Amino acid sequence: MENSLFKTVKEQVDARELVAKFLGEPPEIHGDHYYWNSPFNPSDENPSFSANSKIIGDFSSSSDFGLKQDIFNFIVKYNDLTHCISQYSMNNFDAL
Repeated sequence: MENSLFKTVKEQVDARELVAKFLGEPPEIHGDHYYWNSPFNPSDENPSFSANSKIIGDFSSSSDFGLKQDIFNFIVKYNDLTHCISQYSMNNFDAL
């Protein structure tokens, strides 16, 4: 069930719109990519956190978020739920 629900949500949610709900309007837009300063790297001075319609990635040098993440990875990391995953051996579905 969880994989089906995740798949359905990922197909219907635009990652750019979801990230904008958390980070506000993007300071830069290039084609179908929106860019923000990294929420996971406070010293990021240039917009290096990007999203297109399905994929989110952080290109800042000291962020541990990584490239090619989905909306669920972003929500878990942004809300600092990663401790649930590691401490209780949860997956994103359970942590959310």
